[in-house]
Amino acid sequence: PAGNALVPGPAPNPWGFTISNDGTGPIVTHTPSPAPLPAGQDVTLNATITDLGSGVLVAYVNYRRGGDSVDTEQPMARQTGNVWQGVIPSAAVGGRGLSYAITSRDSIGNLGRYPATGRVLATVQLDSVARPAPLPAGSYRMVSVPFASAGPAYRPDVFADDLGAYDPARWRIFRWQSGAYAENSAVQDIVPGRAYWLIAKGGGTVDVLSANTLPDSACSIPLAQGWNMVGDPFGYAVNLSDVWVHDSDSSFRFTDTDNMLTERRLVAYDGGYTNAAQLAPWAGYWVRALASGVRLEVPARAAAKSEGGGKEEGWSLAFAAECGAFHDRDNRAAVTPRGARDDASEPPAMGPHVTLAFDRGGARLAEDCRADIGAGQSWRFTVETDLAGQVELSWREQGVNGGWQYQVFDVTAGRALEQGGSYAFQPEPGRPREFAVLVGSAAYIAEESGNAGLVPAVTALSQNRPNPFAGATTISYQLAGAGRVTLKLYNVAGQLVRVLEDGQRTAGRYALRWDGRDGTGRALPNGLYFYRLEAPGLTATRKLTLVR
Repeated sequence: PAGNALVPGPAPNPWGFTISNDGTGPIVTHTPSPAPLPAGQDVTLNATITDLGSGVLVAYVNYRRGGDSVDTEQPMARQTGNVWQGVIPSAAVGGRGLSYAITSRDSIGNLGRYPATGRVLATVQLDSVARPAPLPAGSYRMVSVPFASAGPAYRPDVFADDLGAYDPARWRIFRWQSGAYAENSAVQDIVPGRAYWLIAKGGGTVDVLSANTLPDSACSIPLAQGWNMVGDPFGYAVNLSDVWVHDSDSSFRFTDTDNMLTERRLVAYDGGYTNAAQLAPWAGYWVRALASGVRLEVPARAAAKSEGGGKEEGWSLAFAAECGAFHDRDNRAAVTPRGARDDASEPPAMGPHVTLAFDRGGARLAEDCRADIGAGQSWRFTVETDLAGQVELSWREQGVNGGWQYQVFDVTAGRALEQGGSYAFQPEPGRPREFAVLVGSAAYIAEESGNAGLVPAVTALSQNRPNPFAGATTISYQLAGAGRVTLKLYNVAGQLVRVLEDGQRTAGRYALRWDGRDGTGRALPNGLYFYRLEAPGLTATRKLTLVR
């Protein structure tokens, strides 16, 4: 009916709200401090935050210590007008550095941020900061400084306030530069990423003054071709698996098997060389670059936990040499899928040392790798030291053995070593001790050990020297094969006076000292005596004369 016709018009809105097209977040304006932030103090941040649409609802400071991956969100408070203020607590302002961003949301959830991308990478300044571990008295350590000077770059005299004026009799500092060691004033500036040798006669703690943290971003360390002494540029540990290497054409993770720019070995020192899986602040390391123009990139990513060395591929014999407090560990004769591409060189020695190095084609290797065993493989290595004490050599198998056998030889002594995995010897000053390893079938080891003269071809008993003797004499014998050996002394009446040897022995050359005494320690009278060797394939007797 005409009286009921609908009349067009706006729809009623009984709830009383409006619909907004505001799709823009708040505008955040902030001016970071151009000066370093003082360590151990709260940091007050001001920001101007505006929103022309629905209005600013909340604002936060999102901060984290250097190397961290997760922010702490700290609410900001509105001050006068559009000014908001937030505080980063003093506990977060320290030697690890600091980064932050300021975020804000309007009343319908739009986000605004300063900076629009990335973060504010703040520098934290410490009045002084010390190396956590003191230097051991009279022992070298590789050290680095994970801070930049607030003024001119640190020089070696930065340690003079702790160790005294530079005096080579009291303390010394060295750095490997251009293929040789430079000392004191010739050492390059002390900056993050470089390492140095430091020794102090009395030991002690060293520190630096007016120290600035690096920005919380990746640090690039240039490498020279060959050996480089490097350090952690940050105040926190970084896993080696997170480190990259670059040149102008390529990039690799340091630990990737495809890395062709460096050897994949980070070498630490604690009285001897050993492999490291992390860069730690204040410590130093060796890295060997295989070409010029290579850069080591250390990310601003703190290690969440300590990493192991990783699972080794293939099979290896791992060797270590120790002499007193000094050692050389993590040396391998290995079979790996990539063979020589997995080789690792032996770093330059410094100070008192014991060094184990494989010799292949004139190269001194800590890890000597072959692609396969084939009919058999041989390795040669030397152990040398400038120390006077006894050297302990040890070895152990790692990985999967392909059904082959192995034998370690002391070439200098002409002796096959027991399979127990350890051997002790007295080094001769200035003369490296030579060793060999044969790996393959039993027939290969027997043939090659004979061909190479690693063990004697025949079993024999030698004449003692000197003879006649007054104080002591040396009796030598050699074995072509392993077995039970006895060496006994008799007087002219045929009475046993001393047992010099009785037990299982491997093939090799042996020397025993006799002091002219019987088994009870009583000095024997002058006269003629006989010594008798019983060994596999040989029974032999010789005579000697004791003259007091």
